[in-house]
Amino acid sequence: MRKEVIIAGIGLGNPETATLQVIRAIKEAEVLIGAERMIAPFAEEGKKLINEYRGSKIYEIIKNEDADKFVVLVSGDPGLYSGAQSIAESLSEFEPEIFPGVSSVSYFCSRLGQAWNDAEVISAHGRNINIVSETRRNKKTFVLTDGNISELLGRLCEYGFGELTVYVGERLSYPEEKITSGTAQEIRDMDFDSLSVMFIINDNADARVPAGIMDDAFERGDVPMTKQEVRAVTMAALQVTPESIVYDIGAGTGSVSIEAAFAAYRGTVYAIEYKPQAIELMKKNSRIMGVDNIVEVEGFAPEALEQLPAPDFVFIGGSDGKLSDIIDALIEKNTAAGKDLRMVINAVSLETIAASVTMLSGKKALKIEYTQISSARNRNAGEHNLLQAQNPVFIIKADFVLSRKKEANDI
Repeated sequence: MRKEVIIAGIGLGNPETATLQVIRAIKEAEVLIGAERMIAPFAEEGKKLINEYRGSKIYEIIKNEDADKFVVLVSGDPGLYSGAQSIAESLSEFEPEIFPGVSSVSYFCSRLGQAWNDAEVISAHGRNINIVSETRRNKKTFVLTDGNISELLGRLCEYGFGELTVYVGERLSYPEEKITSGTAQEIRDMDFDSLSVMFIINDNADARVPAGIMDDAFERGDVPMTKQEVRAVTMAALQVTPESIVYDIGAGTGSVSIEAAFAAYRGTVYAIEYKPQAIELMKKNSRIMGVDNIVEVEGFAPEALEQLPAPDFVFIGGSDGKLSDIIDALIEKNTAAGKDLRMVINAVSLETIAASVTMLSGKKALKIEYTQISSARNRNAGEHNLLQAQNPVFIIKADFVLSRKKEANDI
């Protein structure tokens, strides 16, 4: 006889939030398995209770236990940032059924009187999130936290979002349930339960990914900057995706880093720059623009790249004469990671253009494209406007299919 296995979401912890379907499954089960706080409320059911939440261990228990009906309890809803999926994979031999439960987002929003069909639901539980980028883009943001509410709210305040309305729910569904509301600035220093949830409202949310941000929107100082028109074409060549890892080598004021950060709002942009004054300008500009997913890396490439994760996209705006070494280091890093790479190089001098063409041709890029852009801007001359030419720039795009190389080497 095949063992019957059910993975059941028990809601928020209070047994009253478990569905009738889950309660019925618990009553009919011979063995209940789950973390101690999940199985404890059902100790009086006369079942065998086993404290375990790891899929591989649960598999061994079910395989060796002399019983036919098992229920594995998980918190909340199995479809919302739950360990249920990995447990289900471990138990695939038993073809487990999954029963839904009341999620923290549905419960909390019902208590607030808020619909959540238009909310972005994210988890900061054991993972890093770009809280500013998420909040900037969404009118409603629901966050599963991990004892890091003060840190998250502090970052919102640092990037200019301190006046947003925030709700925090603690011990939801229990008698000691508590809901706190206020602006991010007002409640950032309060103490909250480690497994609290947070709901942020931004009535001025803007999900657009800007391209070609006006040059005068950035603080520049004496640091070089990729100009607006060139930046727009560069970003079109890169085609950065939301969860990607991006390098901006020779980042200067961070203008390309910032546009890449808007596009990779769930990813990370590593801005590599050796000038301390440029690093400071980047930090100021990232806060002006409200992007919190830029990591400033002070140093020279390729050495500064050694400890960074393999990128998906790389922009090289300055190489300090080490272009060949940088390209070699990137190919080596991504080959080891089995990860494809798109590289875009901006070149102004004829020497850099020639060197780039020669180098990339020798690196066996899958596809190389060359674009030359010339632009002109008006300047006032009395009652007239004259066009003043900007420096022509070559934008060189190269795609490397390095994942296939790794697979071929592994055969």
